[in-house]
Amino acid sequence: MQQSRERISYDNLNKFNLLIRIYVGLDFVLYALAVALFSLLIVILSQLLHGFSQDTCLALWLLLTLLALCCYRRRSKPLSADELLLQMDMDYEPSPYQAPDKQEFSRQKLQAMQTNSKDLLKRRGCSELQQFSQLLLQIAALIVCCSAVFMSAGITFAQLLPLPIHSQITLQILPDSKVKPLSTKQTATIPINSDNLVRITVQASALTAPPLLSLRQPDEAEFFQEVLFSRTDEGIYQLTMRIEQTAELLINSLHQGKVLARFELIPPTLPQVQMNFASKIATPHPDDSPIALMLVVSSRSALANVELEISSATGETQHELVHQFSGNAKHSLATTYQTVLEPYVEADYTEVMLVAVATDRNGSQGRSEPLTVQLVSAYGRYLHTLKTLRTLKTKLDEKIANQHGVSNDELVALMRVANQQAQASPFFDVRDRNTLVELYDTLRRAQQKTELLLVAEQLDLFLLEHEMINHRERDRDFFVAMHRLAWAKNSKKDLKPMLDKIGKFITERRRIWQQRVELLPDTQKPPNWSMIKRERPFMQALGKLRRTPSDEQLSATVNAYQSWISELEEHEDKVRQRVQQEVQRKVSAAQRQLKAMQKRQASISKALDKADQQSQTSLHQNWTTSRRQQNSNIKQAKRLHSQLAQVSRLAAMRMAAATQAMQEVKTCGDEQKFVCAESKSDLAGRLLHQTNNATRSRLLRHQRQARQVVGGNYFGQAITSGKIELQRDYKVNRRYREDILEQIQNSNLLEKHPDLLDSYLRKVLR
Repeated sequence: MQQSRERISYDNLNKFNLLIRIYVGLDFVLYALAVALFSLLIVILSQLLHGFSQDTCLALWLLLTLLALCCYRRRSKPLSADELLLQMDMDYEPSPYQAPDKQEFSRQKLQAMQTNSKDLLKRRGCSELQQFSQLLLQIAALIVCCSAVFMSAGITFAQLLPLPIHSQITLQILPDSKVKPLSTKQTATIPINSDNLVRITVQASALTAPPLLSLRQPDEAEFFQEVLFSRTDEGIYQLTMRIEQTAELLINSLHQGKVLARFELIPPTLPQVQMNFASKIATPHPDDSPIALMLVVSSRSALANVELEISSATGETQHELVHQFSGNAKHSLATTYQTVLEPYVEADYTEVMLVAVATDRNGSQGRSEPLTVQLVSAYGRYLHTLKTLRTLKTKLDEKIANQHGVSNDELVALMRVANQQAQASPFFDVRDRNTLVELYDTLRRAQQKTELLLVAEQLDLFLLEHEMINHRERDRDFFVAMHRLAWAKNSKKDLKPMLDKIGKFITERRRIWQQRVELLPDTQKPPNWSMIKRERPFMQALGKLRRTPSDEQLSATVNAYQSWISELEEHEDKVRQRVQQEVQRKVSAAQRQLKAMQKRQASISKALDKADQQSQTSLHQNWTTSRRQQNSNIKQAKRLHSQLAQVSRLAAMRMAAATQAMQEVKTCGDEQKFVCAESKSDLAGRLLHQTNNATRSRLLRHQRQARQVVGGNYFGQAITSGKIELQRDYKVNRRYREDILEQIQNSNLLEKHPDLLDSYLRKVLR
């Protein structure tokens, strides 16, 4: 019985439920269509009445549609087996489901129940179809009611919905005559050159305003260029432009967010440039010496010009024309070009980068690999030479102090380098070069410590003199700068760069002035230095020139500067003169004492003369007086040594050697070794004579007139007005000459030749 029930319940139920599900789906689709149409009608009316924007209308339409769809309620649903059995139970009398399970039914009754279930499903299906027909009628009525509104607001509706307008877009690369159509279905990739010209044509009769072309870089959202089309005819818009980089083309008013074309910029074929040095150059290279460059240029396009790009360390870049092409087209160039880089640099030591740039007639530029040149100015070479001499002076002092590690070959090599540098610098005159050559020769032949001391003293004076000259020459560069500033003002040029450089110059000079003033005694310091240090008048004057440049202000600044450096140099000269006077006083006193010592030492040598031929008794009797004189010389030599050390190291060293010789004279005399005492006494006399000569030489060098600084007219004024003293009055000691001549006249040269020669040698050596 149970199996019969199930078979009756489920025979036609699955087919019926499939039809119900199809109906439910169609019901939802038609409902959604009706809601969308009704919402669109409301939005169009709102836009016409209130003038809402396109984005606002779209948002309002989506909101109304979603709200209406959320309110949808399904009116039909599939029929379950229980519902079907319940319906059959209500239709049968008596109900077969109220009978016991074991009750038997006839075959005819089961067939009648199955037929009844089919009729029941048909009646239910007719009811559902009737409801579906009513929904179709409602949608048709809504479309008919909205047709008038759609006709009056067709253009507004077309703008409101993001639907593509039917259009035809073409692209042409000028001057090529080929026209390429563009489509949203496939993005066209178009290669273009840097000198391109693109024409884009749009045919769209439905547009009421010219479309807007947008360009963006690939895979980016923002546009870097937007250009409006120009209307050429009814419904035809055209735009001609140049594409300067790789970009994507969009026309959002026609195809929102659709990339129509991608332009691929082809790199231009640049001229090929090679540049090398034609010959080896020095490091650093003098800026006033020419540099030979070898250039090789080749290009597919005709060449226009070749330039030399010069970049300094300050960041400034200047150009120098190498070759200008005119007339017939040329595609290659091979030449050797010489350039002087002095006009392009201002620093004493700088690094310059050279690049050869070739430009063709299409405007494409080819560049060579950069060449780096280290440059040194004439003044920089001058400072470099002084630096080498200072290094030599330091090593020379170490050598004199008997320190290990410094050889004569190293000193000679440094002096040779300094001479070569001095020959290449115009800041050294003939006198300076001759002095350095003499020092080189002396140092090359030097074998003794005294010769090294002589070179060290002369080198010390040379450096001291040039330090003073350098400071004063640099002070006078201010006048040259102000002269150029006045010329620039009269030429209506920008004064700011020149004033900035003059300001840096004044800052550097103030630092040097501070050092120079600190070397002066407190009683000899310039009175105006405290004011210049505190108020900085020259920087204030430059500030006034920035605001109101005038000839009166320029003259006042120059006069104030001239007054200050004259005052500073005047006080320096006074101190220098006082030092010279003090040195002269000490040297004069030392010379008087040396003459007295030489006289006593000569008396000792005379008492010991020919000691090997005198008797011991005579020598012993004379030694008491000689010993007293020798003790007096030794005491005076010790006191004089400390004084000479402040004047001349060479004279002090000679005096120390003479003192030691006199000590040995005393020791040999006390031991009755009078021959040894005679020899040491002669040696002490010669050393005292050399000490006197070294002291006199030092005095002459201090008395030498200092060279005057005249560099007030142009930058890098050579050192002139130097006086070179030539000593021509060389004389033989009068005492020796007269004694020798008298002895020669009173003797027979043939008979007494051996004694005459012996006497001559003894007196000359003493």
